[in-house]
Amino acid sequence: MKWIGLVAGFWMLGCVPLEQSSSASNSSQKKRLLFSDFRYNNNIKTDLLYPSYGFVQDVIEPAVISISSEVGLILEFDELQADFKEYNVKLIHCNSNWTKSTVPDMEFSESFNDFPIREFEYSSNSFTHFTHYTFKVPKVRLAGNYLLVVFYGRNPDDLVLTRRFVVFDSKVQIKPQVSVMTGASARFLNHQIEFDINYRGLKIINPYTDISIVVRQNQRWDNAIVDLRPTSIKEDRTTLEYHHFTRENTFPSVNEFRFLDLRSVSFRGQNVASIDKNSDKIVVQAVIDKSRENQVYSKYSDLNGKYVIENNDPGAQYLEENYIEAHFWLDYPQRIDNIYILGAFNNWQMSRESLMKFDIERQLYSTSFILKQGFYNYQYYVPNGSPHPYYLEGAYFEAENDYEIFVYYREPGTFADIVVGYVNFSNQN
Repeated sequence: MKWIGLVAGFWMLGCVPLEQSSSASNSSQKKRLLFSDFRYNNNIKTDLLYPSYGFVQDVIEPAVISISSEVGLILEFDELQADFKEYNVKLIHCNSNWTKSTVPDMEFSESFNDFPIREFEYSSNSFTHFTHYTFKVPKVRLAGNYLLVVFYGRNPDDLVLTRRFVVFDSKVQIKPQVSVMTGASARFLNHQIEFDINYRGLKIINPYTDISIVVRQNQRWDNAIVDLRPTSIKEDRTTLEYHHFTRENTFPSVNEFRFLDLRSVSFRGQNVASIDKNSDKIVVQAVIDKSRENQVYSKYSDLNGKYVIENNDPGAQYLEENYIEAHFWLDYPQRIDNIYILGAFNNWQMSRESLMKFDIERQLYSTSFILKQGFYNYQYYVPNGSPHPYYLEGAYFEAENDYEIFVYYREPGTFADIVVGYVNFSNQN
């Protein structure tokens, strides 16, 4: 569901490691580089990486662009300090499994692979002072997976932020479809992704080793399907078929996402129970959530787990968004299994912050986040939940989810994967 339609609708109504902590400094202490979307500094917030098509909904589009397109990628993030820091960016070319490839910088970069972030702005009239940084990602000359690394000053080991993006070169044709999972009692709780690939024009000797596939749901890398092998090869038609029957090509058809409208601190948005403004911060209590298991499916517009930044307070101007201490509550009996709250706003990370704690006195689960004014999607996740980790949300075949297929090719005699095919679609297409 696109943001424009969602705005209109609501105006009518009114596994990665635990988070590391550091501060930008001249410290030579080396941080472990993670090849994932990750913030290495607790003061870094609201990092967004998206293609710049010139539309308001760009911010919820995947960080995926064609190598032949003039469209570039934009990185934005805040630091919760009203003080400019010297940040720099480098790019790392990666293989399909997000390990560093052997491709030298000079083969993919049009200039020296070290780029300063020069564009910054200070917040104004906000409870929490922050500096907003913007960076236009330089074009690359080679398709593939890339890790964008932000570091402090001239020290590449003083990591600040990492974000993944993909550049593809369309050399194959992909025909996808979403179908009901075959031969299972829970068939209507899943989306089965099937597709054909026409590889005419590529020199493929062994499709089982030369081609690799990644399928994503709702722009998530943490639960992506990898290493799918073709179920049949039609050499006379240069076609690979991926029509599996043993669940390796399925995703839970998760319910529409929950949401919290934090676009105003002057009046309560949807699912906001209270707003408390004191001298130094703003605290919002969300409406208490309940389990949605065994409920009848109800369709409504969502952002499929993403978020947008917006300030709807009267007279508010750009850079006047406030940072809010947002408290989430879940009414559910205490249990042994961990319950996490996940969404793009926390990079889908099962961290200490996203772990729900049980409040004995109130008999509720709770956690809190520092969030910038905006509209947020989220869901509850139980890693060992039965019958599936999303049982607190419910799964319904009718639920709308976004999907992407990435086709990687390793040319014989080379040692790096390039992206030769990409398609973005929905089960509602």
